[in-house]
Amino acid sequence: DESARGAAAMTSRSAQASLSMQSTDVLSLIGAAVYDLLSPHDLLALAGTSSDVRRCLAALVALLKAERGRVQAVLTKVGSDWATVSARPSTLRWNDKNIDDADIHTLRRLAHSGALASLNLNRNQISDEGMNAFSAIIASGSLAQLQDLRLGGNRIGDVGMESFSTAIASGLLASLERLLLADNKIGDAGMTAFASAIGTNGSLGQLTRLELQFNLIGNEGMKAFTAALGSGSLGALELLNLSGNHIGDAGMTELSRSIASGSLATLKKLWLYSNRIGGAGMTEFSRAIASGSLPALEQVYLWNGNPGDDAPVQKALADRKNA
Repeated sequence: DESARGAAAMTSRSAQASLSMQSTDVLSLIGAAVYDLLSPHDLLALAGTSSDVRRCLAALVALLKAERGRVQAVLTKVGSDWATVSARPSTLRWNDKNIDDADIHTLRRLAHSGALASLNLNRNQISDEGMNAFSAIIASGSLAQLQDLRLGGNRIGDVGMESFSTAIASGLLASLERLLLADNKIGDAGMTAFASAIGTNGSLGQLTRLELQFNLIGNEGMKAFTAALGSGSLGALELLNLSGNHIGDAGMTELSRSIASGSLATLKKLWLYSNRIGGAGMTEFSRAIASGSLPALEQVYLWNGNPGDDAPVQKALADRKNA
């Protein structure tokens, strides 16, 4: 009715007058508090209350519009839209979208807590710089519910793996069940950093699948990794794929010694083919299997270019099944 509309108008004028009387610093703080890429209307409405407020918040409004423009470009690239990301989806399949480092920096602005469970960024153009930006998203706690992370087929090297490891060391991906970093450029330094991170506070204690195949991991990285395994840091692991790396007898021997502790009691599949493992490594590993290590193991692929060169291991596994 007329009285209600009159009261609303008076309240609106009162609010506008109150805002106009605030200092520039106070208005800037209010503007920053309502700044939200996903919900821009609050800031725009605030800026529209009076000419004084609009002038004060002009730079912040311009920044909001510019950032939304950059995010819109990324959303167009991946075939998504504002409605989708605003709905806080549990799954994002952004693989094969030509996402690069600059895009990851832009997507940092979209990070929000408690929603995403599965993120597929396979086969994009993400390098160490992009991985550093992605690690900052992890460090913010915005991906705490993530269960499935796929970053295979990118350009991530040791520097990116080190920043990723620092981010996960505090347990900010503790819900993760699958981690895929295959077909990147991760070497011994990156693997050593990762080993240190997973040995911290059970940071990946729920992980069941770890896929690091076709990287540049050698014996030194493998030694650090198996030391972490021996501490029980990946006690739920069911699949481990380290195929297509540079692991030799020394690395395989360290793995054999590590599993003797029973730290991989749940492991069902172990893939280490196309490495540099020779007879000594195969023999050491077959002894570990024969001794009762890896009780849940069902499948092993260890051949290194010549099918059958893992015969001692396959025989030990068959003998154990038939015992």
